[in-house]
Amino acid sequence: MTKHIGAPPWQQAVWLDPSTFENLDHIFHVLFDDFCDADQPELYLGTSLRTEEEVELMR
Repeated sequence: MTKHIGAPPWQQAVWLDPSTFENLDHIFHVLFDDFCDADQPELYLGTSLRTEEEVELMR
């Protein structure tokens, strides 16, 4: 099973199973450290960020 926040099989297995625990620190690490550089989010427009609004939200 693909383990990432956008994979529907993973979402169903983890989010819909109350006995499964996902490490919140890992989620924030992926979103804020791996997904883009919050100091320069415009560099990620067109790759991991789709719109100018997403750039502003990450900033």
